[in-house]
Amino acid sequence: ATAATGSSDYDAIVGEVGVDQGANYGDLKSALDNSSDGWKILVLNDEEIDAIPVVLNNNIEIVFKRSVLFTKGIAARGLQIDGNDCKIVNGRFKDFSVAGDFGIYISAGALRTVLNAPRFNNCDSSVSDNGTNSLIDVVYQE
Repeated sequence: ATAATGSSDYDAIVGEVGVDQGANYGDLKSALDNSSDGWKILVLNDEEIDAIPVVLNNNIEIVFKRSVLFTKGIAARGLQIDGNDCKIVNGRFKDFSVAGDFGIYISAGALRTVLNAPRFNNCDSSVSDNGTNSLIDVVYQE
C-alpha cells in the first residue's frame, strides 16, 4: 500500500504535499473510507467536520501535524474509532460543545486504542471512551 503515495512512511496523506506524493485526500473521512488494515495516515490540513471521519479498519495510525485543528461543523464527533489497535497522535478538536458532542469517540468493541497528546477546546466531552483497554497518554485542555 505504501507504493500508492510514493512514501514509505505513510499510506495516505490528507492535504497537498506535492505532485509526486500520489494518494492525497482532501479530508480525513475520504482517506479513512478508502483505507485498509494497517494504514498510516498523515493529516496536514485543518477541517470543519460536517461528516464524522470513522476509523473502520484495524491497526490504523493517524498522525496529525501538531497545528492541525478540527472544528465542529454539523457533525457531533470530531473522530470516531471503531477499529482495533488504532493509534491517534496529536490533533486539536474544537467547539464540539453541544450536549452529546465528542472530540474523539471510541466505540464499544474497539480494542486497544491509543490516544497520544490530543488537544481539546470547548468540547462537551473531550473523549468518550466506550472501548476496551484504551490508553490515553495525555489530553490537553485548552
